[in-house]
Amino acid sequence: MRVKILLAAVGVVVSAVTATTIGSGTAAASPAAPTTGDLISYRFFADSGFVGITYYDADNRIRQLPNTRLPDIDPATGWYTGTLSFRSRSTYQSAIATVQTQGSFAACSAAVNGESSALSRAQGRHAITSCS
Repeated sequence: MRVKILLAAVGVVVSAVTATTIGSGTAAASPAAPTTGDLISYRFFADSGFVGITYYDADNRIRQLPNTRLPDIDPATGWYTGTLSFRSRSTYQSAIATVQTQGSFAACSAAVNGESSALSRAQGRHAITSCS
């Protein structure tokens, strides 16, 4: 009888330790749940060279870049383009951005460790779209 009670107590302690261990530490890299060390990249497109950008930075804080110049032109589409990349320092990283054009077309995509989301697009005067 004494042995059965001791084994039951050991089982409870092992379960508690296992649950604690499973719940701690850094999660594995996943595009659905980016975390510390993951590479986050936002790619922006617009028909105007100047845009407004809002995004979550490496510390998972919202940042705004008003009236920002997109530095490149895509020869195939004629769109202005720019990329913003960083390594996350946050355990719970949001990979979300918005872009608003001064023209009539805006698009963006987000990528985690090279796995990119679909291109989000908007058209219309001062178009705005978000990507994640």
